[in-house]
Amino acid sequence: LFDLPQRDMTILRERVYRDGRAVTLAELAERLDLTRERVRQLETRVRKHLAAQLTDDGECAGLVHLAARTRRAIGCIAEGADAIATVDAAVIASSEKPPRDNLRRNVLLSLIGPHVEEDGLFISEVAARRLDDARRVVADSEPGTALPESLVGDLIEELGVPPALEHRLEELLGIRRIGGRHVVWRGSMADKAVSVLSVTGEPTTMLALHERVGLECNPRSLAGQVQGDRRIIRRGKEHYGLRSWGGEEYTGI
Repeated sequence: LFDLPQRDMTILRERVYRDGRAVTLAELAERLDLTRERVRQLETRVRKHLAAQLTDDGECAGLVHLAARTRRAIGCIAEGADAIATVDAAVIASSEKPPRDNLRRNVLLSLIGPHVEEDGLFISEVAARRLDDARRVVADSEPGTALPESLVGDLIEELGVPPALEHRLEELLGIRRIGGRHVVWRGSMADKAVSVLSVTGEPTTMLALHERVGLECNPRSLAGQVQGDRRIIRRGKEHYGLRSWGGEEYTGI
């Protein structure tokens, strides 16, 4: 696959199977002491050469099968570090010599198929489309809306999301599980307090609200927002509820 002149290999590493940002044609032209147009021509030739080899059943059937096995091992969604470790293990196991750089890894990644990296996760193109569909449903719902359990349950089952990553999936979608239900989780601390109350359906202490909204938030800021929000009323000395529930507001003795 890499039976190419050194100059072409440089283009391969920097433009086709690169780590991070691709080097520009101008930058590479200066490094190779060529014109920008000549580098573009060489890159086109290299891409055609590789495309021809990678579609040759005789030459690269083993590599295509390796990519398929590695794709299955990674799954639709995985920790980014775990996915790369799986790819590297496949490269090492199938190479006569230890790889000197990430070129073989990047070739195998390209054969595994398109993917995105988000919030430290490795997500296949199919999974990314399904996540986008679910995100649109969440975006069209008001904060605190209880979502159909099938929305999340079907997504987890379809994508084969490991239990350890279910919380990360919820964060990607902008939802949270409260009291056994998934609710839309965005907006201010007061919005999230309303979400908690709407799902629990009963007056709740400020301490309990703080625990469910998130202990990382400032308790004084949370109390200020809750007490100043017209959707929430005080239902006792320590408890808060939703105004929509009705009942008298506690004002003290």
